[in-house]
Amino acid sequence: MNEMEQPVNIADDLYENQEKELRFAVYNVMRQMIENSRRNNQNNAEISEKITTK
Repeated sequence: MNEMEQPVNIADDLYENQEKELRFAVYNVMRQMIENSRRNNQNNAEISEKITTK
């Protein structure tokens, strides 16, 4: 019976690893989006300031 359970355990481990990798990838994408948004906001503020001071 133990031999029959092993493939299921391997499949579960693979699934868990894929889930962790996906969560990590999503986290990195979200972090990059937030960083880009902050940079864009900063750039927009600098451009607005240049336009209004002319």
